[in-house]
Amino acid sequence: MTISQRKPVRETLGILQIQQKIIDTMIDEERRYMDVLPQSKVNTVEYMEVEDAIATLEFAKNALNDYLIYLESTTKRR
Repeated sequence: MTISQRKPVRETLGILQIQQKIIDTMIDEERRYMDVLPQSKVNTVEYMEVEDAIATLEFAKNALNDYLIYLESTTKRR
């Protein structure tokens, strides 16, 4: 495989890494929001929605990470 053929994979890896950082930032923001919610909001629908959002973001991050690992492993074999 020539260097020009590998370049799109490298660009894809870079994009995925940027997306992971963005998701990390979003998770951190949601957690900070949860931390400032008053105790009376714990166990409310709003609190549960934030928990669900964090779980969804973590799932997306893990899926991106799995794909990133797959791409890196297939790139190294060539």
